[in-house]
Amino acid sequence: MAVTKIGPGQWHSSLVDKVFDSEEAARHYDEKQEQILRGRTEQEKFLDDLPAEQLRSYLEREMLADANRDASNAGKVSVDVWLAAHPEYLDSKHNGDQIAIYLKMKRGNAMPRDTRDIDEAVEALSRAGALQVDQAKLDAKYRRDVEAQRSRYTEYETLQTGSHSSQ
Repeated sequence: MAVTKIGPGQWHSSLVDKVFDSEEAARHYDEKQEQILRGRTEQEKFLDDLPAEQLRSYLEREMLADANRDASNAGKVSVDVWLAAHPEYLDSKHNGDQIAIYLKMKRGNAMPRDTRDIDEAVEALSRAGALQVDQAKLDAKYRRDVEAQRSRYTEYETLQTGSHSSQ
């Protein structure tokens, strides 16, 4: 771009060969002329020809689509994180569909916001027997959970016995 300051409050655009009272205006017209010289894309032509209300509506839809793509990516990350922490549940279309239906019915959106959404859905769907699991991994997880609870109980009993003997 060829915008230069030529005096106080005066900016010259060499592409349109005019003087403007602000740098912003000079750059704006400079950019427009540059677009004309290089040729406009079909999308630029489409957007330039839209009335203001239609342009606003189009841009709002595009921004919403971008936000939905971002949310979808965040939801996919939550699913990947959750699956890594719960290998006993199969990463299957069936399970994904069941969770999506549950979330859609529960809060109107099939994509989880975070892993807590998935935890809630899996808890409810597991009680109903609606999810596919790797039974061997589920059994191993159950044994680990039982062992952890037994260890906590043994530790509690040891503390209780120790506190009685010191009295």
